Parts: sequence; structure tokens; C-alpha cells
Amino acid sequence: MTGLGAALGVVLLASSVIDPSAGAAASPLVVGEYGRVEFATQSFALGASPQLSLARGTVDTKKIETVVAESATVSSDSSTATIPVSDIQDYARAQVLKRGWSESDFTCLVKLWDRESHWNYKSLNRGSGAYGIPQALPGSKMASAGSDWQTNPRTQVDWGLGYVAGRYSTPCGAWSHSQSTGWY
Repeated sequence: MTGLGAALGVVLLASSVIDPSAGAAASPLVVGEYGRVEFATQSFALGASPQLSLARGTVDTKKIETVVAESATVSSDSSTATIPVSDIQDYARAQVLKRGWSESDFTCLVKLWDRESHWNYKSLNRGSGAYGIPQALPGSKMASAGSDWQTNPRTQVDWGLGYVAGRYSTPCGAWSHSQSTGWY
């Protein structure tokens, strides 16, 4: 066994879980032939912590290698969001209401930015170069709202709301324009 399978086997064999209250250790993980890892079951609770369970079974390390390779590609892709959309939208809702706009304006904003970027603060339109949640073109325009415009969704939301206010008066105005033209 070579590559990730061997490394995984070494890492898994080296890690045993011990229940400090009972002194029980999980059965060791055994690397089988042909890139398979076999493991045993151990369940226990650690004080006030939730119960931890490990299940008996086998894992095909060839499949793990494929998944790890795909994950590495995806996680290094600049379009992968790592901050929950709900957190970004909560902030945006508060800012919309702070500007004196309504809940229906927030609904329009959600639709608009769902269409533009799916609320992904790392979204990059490779064709146009538009960037971020509001798809600023060029993205560097958002620097007027903060030097962290590439990595901070709040900075992008602030800039985007300013853009919407200046150009369309309200998010519903921007959404209406986007529906009729395909852009805003």
C-alpha cells in the first residue's frame, strides 16, 4: 500500500481512543490489504461531553484518495464560501432595516444576490471579473468600504447596499432592473 492509504494507515494505527472514566480503549485500527482500512467500534461519554461512537467497518482508501483530491481542489478554489450564508444574510437584513428599507426590500436583496453570487463572498465571475456577494465590477471598487473587501462579507454587503441605494434607490428597484435586463 502506498501514498495516502499508507499514510492513513499509519495515522489511524497510531491513534487509539481511550475512555478516561472506564479505562477502555477503542480496538486498534488495522490496515488490511488492497488499500482497505478496517476498524472496530467503541462508544463512550466524556463527562458532560456528548457521547462519541466509532463504528466497525472498512474504508476503501482508494476512494478516500479521490475524495481528498477533490476536496483539496475545491477548498483551494477561491469561490468556496466558508462563512455561513445565514450569518451574512442576518447582517444584511440588519443593515437594510437600518437604512429604513422594509422586509420586502430585504426579500428583493436576497433574490438579487442569490442570482448574482448565491451570497458567496469569494464568488468570482471569470468572464467579467465581477467579485463578491454584490458582484462588483471590478471587485476593487469595494475597497471604498474597507481594505478587507476580498475577505469580509460585511464589507461587501455595506458596499453593495451603498451601490444599490445610489443607483436604484432600493433593493426592489435593483431586483426589478435585474429581472428585466439580467444585470444590475
